[in-house]
Amino acid sequence: VRDNWRGNGNVLDLQGRILSANVDTITRVSRDGTGPATTLADSFARKKFNNPNDLTVKSDGSIWFTDP
Repeated sequence: VRDNWRGNGNVLDLQGRILSANVDTITRVSRDGTGPATTLADSFARKKFNNPNDLTVKSDGSIWFTDP
């Protein structure tokens, strides 16, 4: 995981990968941390996220989170 990682909330997706809400992105990391981090989202409707947190994954695989 990156040295500047500032996780604000974590949850496992349906495949067991770590999803992390960071200061400005929603990122997926391999379960053992050896694979690359993949940014899944960093904005909505062309607006950058403020500070995403409180992640959850529904049974259909969709990711929900808050961004106060």
